[in-house]
Amino acid sequence: MSAELLDGLNSAQHDAVTHGEGPVLVIAGAGSGKTRVLTHRIGYLIRERDISPFEILAITFTNKAADEMKHRVAALVGSVAHKMWVSTFHSACVRILRRDGSRLGFPSSFTIYDQADAVRLVGYVLRDLNIDPKKFPPRTVHAAISAAKLQAKIGRTMPVIIDEVGEPDEDGDIGATGRSQADAPEIDGAVHLREVSATLQPGDIVQVTIEDADEHDLFGAVTG
Repeated sequence: MSAELLDGLNSAQHDAVTHGEGPVLVIAGAGSGKTRVLTHRIGYLIRERDISPFEILAITFTNKAADEMKHRVAALVGSVAHKMWVSTFHSACVRILRRDGSRLGFPSSFTIYDQADAVRLVGYVLRDLNIDPKKFPPRTVHAAISAAKLQAKIGRTMPVIIDEVGEPDEDGDIGATGRSQADAPEIDGAVHLREVSATLQPGDIVQVTIEDADEHDLFGAVTG
């Protein structure tokens, strides 16, 4: 084994890097060398275990951390690191959806909308549904849809019922304040937004990829 792969590792880090079959979980605090363990583990798998670089998915949270990880991996395995799946959660999921999103009904050219774009699109949806934007401001409707998604109250099919001020009732349901839900408009927000425009919001990207990964073998794209 190349000494380079084990250089600077303490005993616990050495054990994690050279772990054999099956998963390994590393729990450690800030500044304890987690990135070093991850990158050396990747180098070990490629150089000592003959694992294909394209069968490894290395994920982190920020672009800065992803760039640092890719740089360290490249120092161990060479330029192939720049073609590997070393990225943030969002970047990896965008890459997967760009490649195989057609299985979910998304074109590969889908657009990622920021907050302002999403609110503007909600305004178009309200107009198309003949809903008064003065009673149901697009920003309020968008916030209600986002809140419901985060609370797992809707997936991509359950309608969001919104009251005049867009506030949830005492049970956390959207709608019911000031009038009955039967009188409130139903806005199938997530579905309708995607029908009128091939768009995704940053918060949707990971959720959509993970929810549909098994059914559509999306993570097969990593090794394909």
